[in-house]
Order: sequence, then C-alpha cells, then structure tokens
Amino acid sequence: GICVTALALFSKDQVGIGDGMVLLTVGTMMGFRRTLLAAIIGLFVATIMGIGMIMTKKGTLQTAIPYIPFLTIGSIVSAFVR
Repeated sequence: GICVTALALFSKDQVGIGDGMVLLTVGTMMGFRRTLLAAIIGLFVATIMGIGMIMTKKGTLQTAIPYIPFLTIGSIVSAFVR
C-alpha cells in the first residue's frame, strides 16, 4: 500500500492515490498475503475486462480503467480463500 501510494505521488496520473489508500486499508485488515492475493486477483480481473473492452471496441489501449472496483472484487475473493 505504501509503495502504491508513493508511486501515485511520483507518476503522472497513471496510478491514483486512492488505490494506495485502499491497499493500505485492506492490508491493515487482512494482512500482507491476502492483500497481495487481492491485488493479483484485481489485476487479473481488470486485465480480462480491458481485453473485453478492446475486443468489443468499447475502449483502446489508452482507455483509463479505475482499479479500485477490481481491487474490491479481489479483496472480497481473498477474504474467502484460505
């Protein structure tokens, strides 16, 4: 979470500071391993969504996709995985 927040401060609107804040909150509640799992699941789901958007011509490689909804999905899934 801290790394993502720092990345948000130094990147030019590529990563939002809210992403880092959500990761910090999830990390505090669920621990490092589950937070890492949540981030990986969120990235996987976001990738599938992005590919779907490109294939259906709803977006391009330049289309910005907010990460927080996908991080939320990853957090919910990782909360139920042992």
